[in-house]
Amino acid sequence: MKKKILLFLFLAVSINIFAQNKNNFNANLIELSEIYRNFYTIEYPTIEEYKKLWKIKEKELHLVSEFVEQAITPNNKLADIEFLTLPDTSSLRYIYIIMQLKENNKKKNPRDENELINKLLNKDIDYNRLVSYYYSNLFYGIVMKNKPFDMSDVNLELDKYNLKNETEKAIFYLVSMEMFYISLLRYIKVIPPDYKQGLKKINKFPKYNGKPYYHYEFFDFQDIEIKFNNRKRSFKAFVINRLYDTLIFHLKCLEQKKKYNEARLDLISNSILSKESYYKYSEKKELLDSLF
Repeated sequence: MKKKILLFLFLAVSINIFAQNKNNFNANLIELSEIYRNFYTIEYPTIEEYKKLWKIKEKELHLVSEFVEQAITPNNKLADIEFLTLPDTSSLRYIYIIMQLKENNKKKNPRDENELINKLLNKDIDYNRLVSYYYSNLFYGIVMKNKPFDMSDVNLELDKYNLKNETEKAIFYLVSMEMFYISLLRYIKVIPPDYKQGLKKINKFPKYNGKPYYHYEFFDFQDIEIKFNNRKRSFKAFVINRLYDTLIFHLKCLEQKKKYNEARLDLISNSILSKESYYKYSEKKELLDSLF
């Protein structure tokens, strides 16, 4: 009888400790999400916000906490190999959860945060989706927090970042280019477009595997589903379309002066501008057909 009581007490204490640890873990994820949400754009965190981050001692969240710290910091280290290297699957999931908590907070009727965390911790999430979320937010942090933006001396060597196959390398490339496209919008959307300043910005893009950004052209991987503006969309259609928008704008920049003729021909011949098999992903297919 005595043994049964002791066993019962042991189990009760163990369950209580497990529940407490789980609550602490969820609370840390919520804290990380709140700090990220408040400072991931142009706002600068105070020392008090950093202290909140440094108080999170959970070993399992160490990499996640470091990522959030850099993502909110001006002139950060997100372009260092430490962060460009693909993290472990658990860290990818936790970063994904932080981003989902951020989006949940924007809703008119947000879901209970603990309920959402518990669901996402157990949900079967496409691995490539986790990869895309990580690099999308990493490059967003690079573009938004590093002023003036200049990666012209950076060579992104995709074989060095723990990317296990061509699909993961393509995701890395496409989501980074999506963020660089966003940095061009101020020059694309004005009337008339500012081709001079746009070209200056493009010239600050990094190289990929030692070559200009537009040389990359492997996109024959299995598509994944993403949400954009509360609509489900094809990942490939979304990001390749934006890549085409970048390439078309780049081409128009080079068409402004005859001295860029050689660069213009190189852009056309070494990019997907001349690859009709990918035109289906562009919303400017008719323009591409007319150009080539």
